[in-house]
Amino acid sequence: AKAPLELLSLVSPRLTGAILSRFFEVAMAVFEEPDPVLELEDDKRWMASIYGKVREHSGVVLDALADSIAKLGYFSEINPNTDAVGREARVFVRQLLENASEERWLSVSSHLKSFAEAAPEEYLSAVQGSLSSPEKSVLRLLTETQSSGLFGRCWHANLLWSLEILAWYPRRLHTVAHILATLSETEIKGNWGNTPFSSLVSLFRPWLPQTAASVDRRISIARNIVNQYQGVGWRLLLALAPNHHESASPNAKPRWRDDDAGAGDGVTHEEYRQFVFEIAELLLQQANGNAERIAKLVPMVDHMDVEFRDAVIRLVNNSTGFGDEDKEL
Repeated sequence: AKAPLELLSLVSPRLTGAILSRFFEVAMAVFEEPDPVLELEDDKRWMASIYGKVREHSGVVLDALADSIAKLGYFSEINPNTDAVGREARVFVRQLLENASEERWLSVSSHLKSFAEAAPEEYLSAVQGSLSSPEKSVLRLLTETQSSGLFGRCWHANLLWSLEILAWYPRRLHTVAHILATLSETEIKGNWGNTPFSSLVSLFRPWLPQTAASVDRRISIARNIVNQYQGVGWRLLLALAPNHHESASPNAKPRWRDDDAGAGDGVTHEEYRQFVFEIAELLLQQANGNAERIAKLVPMVDHMDVEFRDAVIRLVNNSTGFGDEDKEL
């Protein structure tokens, strides 16, 4: 990753305002074009080239443009006197994605990781803005994903990877976690393992959190998610509770930024203990007075400490006021 940035440092004095403006004008014209494949039915899209529904520019050109924008955005942050470069990158991402239509999100879906690295704040703002708008057009990436079979396409994959990339930076974890929690409320058809909820869990997994945020910050944000998203929050707590059959894969990492430096390889025993203790407390709080949730806690006593076991027994003993169905449960 260093060589291209070193080359960019050498060339940057010759990147005049006119050159930068021209580059971003061309990039905007290219990425504003709808992807012709969207004109086909889902089961015919794998034959897009046969039907002539392909972009004017090749995938190599599109990838190169997007990657160049990511490099320019990051380059402006680590080099003094490059405000113009960073401003152009930020304006590009904002104009491309702010108030973007469903068609726009689908058309640029393959390049979202690059746009996220180019201008993280503008990118997150665009996603949040879409989720808070009446149209919620970014959700089309989730609902467009249908079959997980041979010719199925995971349209939302790059959206999730882009958010995972940005979550490595501690100050962005709160925003990313809330976006993923909101996305988790939308059903994804097909047997896809790559879901917003799995990405959300990966950020807080007690033994392998995929973020550089401290344990205290992770606890604070997890509590916030649980309090704000009742259904997703409870599912998150259940997923984070210790068990003997856990496995995990590394999240997407930045290509140019170093936000993940020194993170993602595990935690200390004390950090693990502290986080699991907080998860246990939240589980007990959220289950209090709820028969279905209390029943979920009973099998966990084998994986938690004695205090948790005794607390679950107290919840069961205090259920005398439940109706017959809840008592039976």
